[in-house]
Amino acid sequence: MKLATSLFTLAAALCCNLALAAPTTLATLTLGENTAGLGVDTVLRKAYVTNYDSGTLSVIDVDALQVVATIPVGETPDGLAVNARTGRVYVVNSNTDDVTVITDPGGLP
Repeated sequence: MKLATSLFTLAAALCCNLALAAPTTLATLTLGENTAGLGVDTVLRKAYVTNYDSGTLSVIDVDALQVVATIPVGETPDGLAVNARTGRVYVVNSNTDDVTVITDPGGLP
């Protein structure tokens, strides 16, 4: 959980052009179990975190600093890639050797 908080603070700083500011904890969010990967869409201003043991993807609004959705994605989601051009998120499920594609994360609240 500490890793996810640190990575989210970094992602928020980069997304919000605060890279040169002194590190400050802006929010602490409750996510799924055993967070594993983080991706940021700077166009939609969303961050995505894989929750390995929960089998879910948390969607975070970086402006509101709130979890806006938790999406079931498969068994043991580990890594992810975000394509800001298409608005797609690709989640790697390591135990089942497959990829879940979220096709419209921008349509989430």
